[in-house]
Amino acid sequence: MRHQLRTLLLPGILAAVNAIAQTFPMTVVTSAPVPPPVTWAELNDAVAGTTVTITSTLGATREVTPLVVMRNVERGILITNGDPFANPRCVPMDPGTNTFTMDELTEAFSAAGGFTEDLFTYEGITYEEIRTQQLLPDGVWQLCVQLFDCETEEAQSGPIPAGCVTWFVAGTQPPMFTNICGTTFALPDGLLNIAWIYLPPAGLTADVSYRLDIVRIDPIDGREGDANDAMLSATVPELFTQVYDASPAMIEIPDELMLEAGFRYAVRVTAFIDDGSPDGGMLSQSEVCSFLYAPEGVDGNGVLQAVWPANNDWIPFDFLNVVTMFDPFRDYTRFTYNTTMQRIGGSSLPDYARTLSWPSGPPGSQSMVTFGITAYESQFLSVYHPNGAIPDNSYRRGDRYRWRTVGDFTLGGTTYHGDSGEEPFGIGMGESHPEEPANGAIVPAGSVTLQWRTADAPSELLPPFAVVQATAAGGTTFINGWVNEEWELQISRQSDFSTIWQRTSGTLSGAGLDIESGLADLLRWRPPCTRNSPTR
Repeated sequence: MRHQLRTLLLPGILAAVNAIAQTFPMTVVTSAPVPPPVTWAELNDAVAGTTVTITSTLGATREVTPLVVMRNVERGILITNGDPFANPRCVPMDPGTNTFTMDELTEAFSAAGGFTEDLFTYEGITYEEIRTQQLLPDGVWQLCVQLFDCETEEAQSGPIPAGCVTWFVAGTQPPMFTNICGTTFALPDGLLNIAWIYLPPAGLTADVSYRLDIVRIDPIDGREGDANDAMLSATVPELFTQVYDASPAMIEIPDELMLEAGFRYAVRVTAFIDDGSPDGGMLSQSEVCSFLYAPEGVDGNGVLQAVWPANNDWIPFDFLNVVTMFDPFRDYTRFTYNTTMQRIGGSSLPDYARTLSWPSGPPGSQSMVTFGITAYESQFLSVYHPNGAIPDNSYRRGDRYRWRTVGDFTLGGTTYHGDSGEEPFGIGMGESHPEEPANGAIVPAGSVTLQWRTADAPSELLPPFAVVQATAAGGTTFINGWVNEEWELQISRQSDFSTIWQRTSGTLSGAGLDIESGLADLLRWRPPCTRNSPTR
């Protein structure tokens, strides 16, 4: 008889169909855990203190042992306190109403460490999953108790769902970034602001902290690794990890986080229960996303960057050489590209497409036309000269343009796509600015010196160094430029300068002018029109 009962108990007791019509001498009422648990640790603690009320209709005291069941029917999860007869904890049950805590009925919930492998059995979930998944799976949970006679092993209370109490665990969304995914961070110094939102599960009483992980996305084994690959393979010190008690994270650059221009970075945030340990119990993780670090003055997509002209600069040349660079350095064997040039607000200039081949890599091949070229210098490429070796000279002073180079680099059997992005610039020296006399000033008749600042100096007057261009005929052209500024000063009595009273011209060294003495009139003057100025 005893052997047959054990067969029903494990786990057939939960579906003992023929027991439904039976009458049992004891009734079990289980109270809901307070507060309703949402983590495995809370489940162990809450169940241990849960009240179980047992009413016995027997005329004498009888020792019983409990089968305790926790289950989530939707997810097929079933956790019990094992075979109640393997190591029975026999509790005397007096006639009438008896009140116990779950801890008093069974030692399973008072054991150190909570859920263990030796005191519980698991179906639909493993012991390892319970240890790593700190949140209870969402859905309807039940806590049930059934009593058995310690001597005869016969059921003393009704089978499940009798003796059950129910509570609901709401699902929780993972942390979500609000400002960093797919963006470009452009500040070279200062603070990197990374923000996220996270709503802890309802009923969670523990403090929540957040671990932010940042790792650079590098080419791996000749291919461009994505954000997930980078995060999964990241190790210290390449991986930046910091714990915060709330959003956002304000990270100092470059003191805390050493970002490298032109690279994408993978980011992830993990919410965890702050229990004082370095990691705590994980609640949820965000998806891995990425951002591009392209500080002001350094553009590009990590493979191809715009070098010159750049930054909306004014270039004082009748012609110019467009320069890009690839970064980081690779011994590419081929570069196929197309450069477009457009007058802003006007028509397009001719496109320029070309394929460069470097059988020995850029340094080895380019050293054939120049001496002592370094790997760094070989990364700079001249990418726009549609009329031959010399760049196109159809630019107009005073106009603004934008250029863009798009192409593919080849390394072995792998292709890397490069895009410089659109880079605007102007031809000329920029606007000149009057300095003295000041606007509206009254000066005595006689010798008056007019002073002006001829232009804002370009941030980059020339490319980083002379770029060497090998021609198809085997010749070599060193592409560079020069500045030769001439100016013309105009003076008028009319605000619209419809009549020019006096004009003079000169070079950079002649910025002074004497006006006839004895004139008592309002004179107007305007900055010089330079040969290389947009005011011409």
